Amino acid sequence: MDRLEQQCERFGVGLITFIDPDSWDTFDVIIETRLNTPDPADTNDFIRIQLSESSRNRIQELVR
Repeated sequence: MDRLEQQCERFGVGLITFIDPDSWDTFDVIIETRLNTPDPADTNDFIRIQLSESSRNRIQELVR
């Protein structure tokens, strides 16, 4: 668990544990998520590489 917490801290990823996923009372936030705004150029590159042209066109339609 210590290593998992260290890696969550390192990458800014939140960590939550729970006993019963249907009960908010059993959730325990171990590590808060660190908000990060990615570089727009990096975001564009990711979208260009990961998505098909038709998917990219659909995204453009949705955000207009």
